[in-house]
Amino acid sequence: TIRGFTPWDYLGLIKSGKIKLDEVNLLKGLLLKTKAKRVDAAYINIDVAKYYLKNKLNMEGALVYAPQLPHTEDYYYLSTIKHPDVIKEFNEFLKKYKNEIDALKKKYAIMK
Repeated sequence: TIRGFTPWDYLGLIKSGKIKLDEVNLLKGLLLKTKAKRVDAAYINIDVAKYYLKNKLNMEGALVYAPQLPHTEDYYYLSTIKHPDVIKEFNEFLKKYKNEIDALKKKYAIMK
């Protein structure tokens, strides 16, 4: 994984010694190390990996997502008690620019 990211789904296996965690500083290094089979797998955001493989390394499809392995689906949320107007404005922004947001998701192959 990238140094500083925590592979939550694998912490028990790492602590028990069944899996060895190898951390790298750069995304490029992680993907190339995985492609070269110097590690068995990469723990990384799927959309980020796909984009980087295709657009930065010219290696589209070089690695595949294995959904049967433990993984985390994560989302970002906006919340506030003191500033409900910010939530309202953000919701309006999402509605107003839905087509543009969908176009960006498609352009960058973002799954969700």
